[in-house]
Amino acid sequence: MRKTIDIATSACLVIGSAAVTIMMFHVVLDTVLRAAGRPMPSTMDIVSYWWVVLIAFMGLAAGERADAHLRAPVLFERIIPAHQRHWSILAVVLGVGVTLVIAFLTLLDALEAAEIREVTGAVRTVIWPLRFVVPVCMVLYALQLLVRGFDEFRSRRTTSVPERVEE
Repeated sequence: MRKTIDIATSACLVIGSAAVTIMMFHVVLDTVLRAAGRPMPSTMDIVSYWWVVLIAFMGLAAGERADAHLRAPVLFERIIPAHQRHWSILAVVLGVGVTLVIAFLTLLDALEAAEIREVTGAVRTVIWPLRFVVPVCMVLYALQLLVRGFDEFRSRRTTSVPERVEE
């Protein structure tokens, strides 16, 4: 299961990286054509609804896998070691829960957008397929949170409260 999650995470990272490169070429080409008096139609819509969505969400799971997201060790380190494991488990459960709620709500939005074949702008740029990126990436992020939580739980399972040594 972990290997499948890692493969999906790596695939999302490749897609997100490709989106950055394509967006860069797209914007540069639009700028050059605009200077020549022939701008590309719907560039703002495509960048906003396609490239930015891919860039923003495709890296979430990879960031979690790489431990690149923000943490608050100042608070965590003040908790007595005996309770740190419990708070870690609670944080993972809450993180996964919130992430899955977001995934579910955005999936409902994506299904509605697919049903009406959502488009935007004067040129009628198709945007409904990208509505599915958010729920898919959020589920993958939740899975990475579970993997990290399981790893932390396993590594702290042997941690116990130090015993008092009496002389």
